[in-house]
Amino acid sequence: MIVLYLNCRQNKKTNIMATAMDNNFSRENGLNETTTWTTAATTTDSSVSKKSDADEVPDYNEAFPQLRSSGQVIPRPNAFFGSTYSQSTNGTDAMNNSTANNTSAKADEDKRRKLALHASTITTKIIEIPPEERVLDKNDNSRRTGNNQSSRNTGANTNGQPLQKLCLRIQKETSTNISFLYKDQLLIVTITGRPEQVRLAQVQLVRELQKPAKISVDIPLDFHRFIIGPRGATLKTLEQETATRITVPRQDSHSNSIEIIGAKDNVKLCEQKILDLYHTQFNKGFERLTIPFLYHPWIRHQLVDDLVQQYRVSIDLPPPIKQTDEITIRGEREPVEHAKAKLLQFYKSLEGKIMTFPLEIPSEQHRFILGKKGAGLKDIFDKTNVYVRIPNQEENSSTITVQGETGKIGEAITMIYKMANAVTINQIDAPRWMHGTVKGEKNVHLENLKKSHPDVKIFFRDEHISLEGPPEEVERVRAQMQLSIDELKKKNTTYGEVNIDQQYYKQLIGKNQARLLEMQEQTGCEIKFPGGDNRAVRLMGTKESVEKARQLLTERSTKLVKFCFFYLLDFS
Repeated sequence: MIVLYLNCRQNKKTNIMATAMDNNFSRENGLNETTTWTTAATTTDSSVSKKSDADEVPDYNEAFPQLRSSGQVIPRPNAFFGSTYSQSTNGTDAMNNSTANNTSAKADEDKRRKLALHASTITTKIIEIPPEERVLDKNDNSRRTGNNQSSRNTGANTNGQPLQKLCLRIQKETSTNISFLYKDQLLIVTITGRPEQVRLAQVQLVRELQKPAKISVDIPLDFHRFIIGPRGATLKTLEQETATRITVPRQDSHSNSIEIIGAKDNVKLCEQKILDLYHTQFNKGFERLTIPFLYHPWIRHQLVDDLVQQYRVSIDLPPPIKQTDEITIRGEREPVEHAKAKLLQFYKSLEGKIMTFPLEIPSEQHRFILGKKGAGLKDIFDKTNVYVRIPNQEENSSTITVQGETGKIGEAITMIYKMANAVTINQIDAPRWMHGTVKGEKNVHLENLKKSHPDVKIFFRDEHISLEGPPEEVERVRAQMQLSIDELKKKNTTYGEVNIDQQYYKQLIGKNQARLLEMQEQTGCEIKFPGGDNRAVRLMGTKESVEKARQLLTERSTKLVKFCFFYLLDFS
């Protein structure tokens, strides 16, 4: 027992600095304060075994071997924290005691396992603050006496708050264990807990205990924007993480000095973070080049992809619609410099060799040159190295711009004309009332034309029919449609409309269209009642028949209106 006591006295300081369990974990697992601190001290050994977590926890027999007296083994209970060993001769009592002891031993074993596992997740931080850097008041006697003092002393304080109370408050706020002592006027504070909580407690303690320090960091003015960050986000984060105040000079001040105010350790931490940001951005490259927009198509199609793949950089060219000369390069500094040199070299090789030639092509044919998703323009560039710019619809221009070397321009123009004329557009004058005749009954004529000429697109407009496709195919379709239209004209066919309320359609048409057929036979005019919300009844035939049908429909609809009116009047 004397040896054990001496060892405990010798290791007293070591046990004070050892990693401890936080109070929340102790309460959750039913451990008292004494058990928590003792276990934490035993689990912070620097040597780490390769055994599993379960193997790290010794059982009771390993931790406390049986004592021998005169060669005899002293009997003791089998269970950890168990009750006195029972010498009862009753079999039932012995069995019950054995079961209870086993249950207690298992529960204690689980607690020790949790204790060991939790201890591996905690850390300890030691803060040393000399007297010249401390915030002192009248109660701080450490500088005068020079004696070692424990955490029971009032010590230094902030705003009149004793150190003991300060540590207890921060300990509670951060879920850590905090202790302090004085050694030769040096204040030593020990913080134990989870890493993130320890860091938070350290920031608060240093802010309260240490005198503010002020330093300046010289950062080139061009890099200040990286310290500030978007809308000041980076600067705000730095101040929160280090508990400091950072002042960045205005851009118009032309000063490189960034000022940091705070506790000494916090200021040093903030300085290091700022320098890390600076070095990170310094190692990144950024170049802004001015190359005439005229040469951008060749840079975009022939060079950019290779440079991006080779040097792992980002190259931004303005979209063709902006027509600006600026090109930017981002990436690591050295690769950016190499990419910049390649771009300038490529530009010099093309300078003075590119000419611009305007070409008049009807705007209706521009899309044939453009191709699907720009495939036509790409084909021209790949084969001739000539760039073709087609005006957008807002420009409302028929002028196509052709750019390239003089010897290649002619070949490109030939391809443009061929592509533009590969598809032709033709229009047939045909009023809307003729469209039904051209399409045929139930669109029979139209479907036959589409099957026999699949490359021709047919569009029915208000006053004409538009055909689009290969010139020869378009001409065949146009000829067939024109025959139907000419036949209508030979018959002196005309078209007319009569507006009639839809509620009278049923009476005018009659059952099984009997009345409609009667009117068509009587007038010789084709009468079609519309569907939907359209009120116009269409009339088609000779001029005389159309007029006769118009009068007949008007008379009958008028009679229906009067009949309904008097019927409602009599009913009321």
